[in-house]
Amino acid sequence: MKMLNKKCLVVILLALSYPLCSQDIRLGAVADFKRSPVLDSIFQVIALEIDRTTGAARKVTLAPENVVYANTSLSQARTNYDLLIPKVDLVLLVGGVSIKGTLTGGEFTKPTIGLGVIDPDLQEIPFENGKSGVKNFTYIWASQDFAKELTEFHRLYPINNLSVLVDAASAVTFNQQKAQQVIDSMRQLLSISLEVVPITQDIPISLSAIPDGTDAVYLTDLYGKTSKEIREISDVFKARKLPSFSSSKWHVDNGILACISDENDLNQTIRKLAIMIDDALGGAPLAEMPVLINHKQEFFLNMQTARDIDFSPPFDILFTANLIREENEQLPTYSIQEIMERSLEANLDIKISYKDIELAEQDIRSARSGVLPALDLSFSGTQINAERANAAFAQPERQLSGDLAFSQLLFSEEAIASIKIAQYLKKAQEYDTELDVLNVLLDTYLEYFQVLSAKTDLLIQEENLSNSKTNLELAKIRVSVGSASNADIYRWESEVASAMQTVVQAQTTLLTTKLRLNTFLANTLPPEFDIADVTIDGGVYEDFSRGPWAELVKTPADLKEIMEFMVLEALQGNPNKKVLLENLRATERRRLQNQRLLYTPTVAFQASTTQVLDRGGEGSTEVPGGLEFFDNSWQLGLSLRYPIFQGNVRRVNLQRATVQLEQLNYSRQRLDQDLELAVRSSILQVLNTTTNIDFSKVASDNAQLNFELVQNNYRQGTVTITQLIDAQRAALQARLSYALSIYNYMQAQLQFEFAVGSFSMFATPEEISGLQNRFLQFRNDN
Repeated sequence: MKMLNKKCLVVILLALSYPLCSQDIRLGAVADFKRSPVLDSIFQVIALEIDRTTGAARKVTLAPENVVYANTSLSQARTNYDLLIPKVDLVLLVGGVSIKGTLTGGEFTKPTIGLGVIDPDLQEIPFENGKSGVKNFTYIWASQDFAKELTEFHRLYPINNLSVLVDAASAVTFNQQKAQQVIDSMRQLLSISLEVVPITQDIPISLSAIPDGTDAVYLTDLYGKTSKEIREISDVFKARKLPSFSSSKWHVDNGILACISDENDLNQTIRKLAIMIDDALGGAPLAEMPVLINHKQEFFLNMQTARDIDFSPPFDILFTANLIREENEQLPTYSIQEIMERSLEANLDIKISYKDIELAEQDIRSARSGVLPALDLSFSGTQINAERANAAFAQPERQLSGDLAFSQLLFSEEAIASIKIAQYLKKAQEYDTELDVLNVLLDTYLEYFQVLSAKTDLLIQEENLSNSKTNLELAKIRVSVGSASNADIYRWESEVASAMQTVVQAQTTLLTTKLRLNTFLANTLPPEFDIADVTIDGGVYEDFSRGPWAELVKTPADLKEIMEFMVLEALQGNPNKKVLLENLRATERRRLQNQRLLYTPTVAFQASTTQVLDRGGEGSTEVPGGLEFFDNSWQLGLSLRYPIFQGNVRRVNLQRATVQLEQLNYSRQRLDQDLELAVRSSILQVLNTTTNIDFSKVASDNAQLNFELVQNNYRQGTVTITQLIDAQRAALQARLSYALSIYNYMQAQLQFEFAVGSFSMFATPEEISGLQNRFLQFRNDN
């Protein structure tokens, strides 16, 4: 029964009939609520906490026979209280009816402490300068600003007609005139229509009284309601598409849309109760004990409820609220390995680059077709005017014939060179595709770490916001006891506002980085997703930090050897270098081709045959003394074409190829320098980021310890607000630096591997072993 959490759940009064000095303290209780195992267990927790706090010299017990449940009237509560007084040393009164009934029934014969008062003014409970001012009586008031909560609800949803649900039994403890004044003031403040709806034990009947036209509901403390009953209430709101707000987070856990009250006060209240009793044992007058207990307030939002009622929260609330999700509603989370594999499968740049290889293969086939034999079949039909037809000259009026021609290139420098050049260019394209894959993988890696950095920054900024809210509550407590001025509250409210804006910015940054990452993966991830964290004690970090060189690099001399060896590996294995070398070979072959074309001939073989298929008309029949008709003829030939002069174009092409070759050689030299620089600088950056992890962790841990110490000193009033703000900001920056140091190390490692030309994550054990063996051989040779 989470109903006992927060002020809406437990109201406890402790009464003592004589000075608290006995060795054994007997507790008793009078409660508004029906008996339940959960309520019994909470009573025992209270007794144990009091027993622990008061020390071993006294034993605190709460016997079941000393608990009276189900008080439903003021007179019944006072009667049960009076009957219980002779049996116990302390009396616990639980619920608004028990509180008001005891207060209106006469003086306190034993010192009384109350916990969970709703509003002293409305309930007409004594409240003077933060104390009860009544002999033998005090209470704990979990303060709550009804106006602030409704203002926040109005910020979440533009209310026009609001229904406020109140506990019907507790309503008898309120001064109705004052309650009406509060309601009227809220109507005027928010410019809304506000109606109060009492909730009895018959929930369906009570909810049917919600007026037509209501567009939002607010739940006050519904005493005695179970989680099941709150879910029943929230289901009705969902069915009617009504946004709902509550004074308690456990209501939000059970389907209410939102609240701004954290659920941290039950333990806090029990602890304060135990301390008050311990102080009373020491002689402190109950009438002078402070009654206020301030609870940290944060926005809580039930996302499933928001979807059920088709509600879209404002961004400023969505980005700063604590989102409550169903267990089966967690976002799909992807590890870095899954992201990289998906990148290889889905990235469009990689797919385009693989198509370039297919096109290069077609270029080879096209070049080869130039040296393959050619066979052509053709048909021709002719007709001439009859006057021209003459059989004597084998010239019929109509003739149909078929021709078959065969040709084979026997030697051509240009054709041979074209094949070889196409092969070089295809190989260059394969390396270029390999480079495209590496670029995509690197970009995906970096985008992944950008998301991770943004996610970490958001978590830290949210924690900073929470710390600022905690410090704001500390400032309020200090102001309430007179140890600080309102200036502290104003300053912390400013800090909270700034922290909230920073959280909003961090949220939008995270969304942007996720969009970019998903774009790299061709939008194959769902619209909402999460990525797995990478921590210093996680498997991904271990894979990076325990790479092929972890056991080989022990000293600066080892690092120098590694650097020299990896430069050689990059010069031989980097895809950029391989692409350039293949282009060099293609250009050299093109230069050689243009040189040979100055003096090499082109040789080809041809053969053809012609078959007359039909003759007709005048002159289609042989005549004596005329030419003989031949139905078939053939010929064979060998052609040789030798270059003499072609307008100097061959020398121009030769010179162009020579210049291109020289240009590529310069490019190779520059690339070698760039690769060497990239390898050396990235190795040094890996070294730098490795040491930075250790130092930034020390700085973060100590900054956090310093912040906690200063925060505690601020709570005690020994340091100023400026010192606390400085300590909090220093802890924030140190945490950010430590978190980013891990990502910076991995990015430096990736840049190093990219410069070399391969990523260790995708290397096989044989490839890693081969790399290590080459290094050992390099070490032996040098």
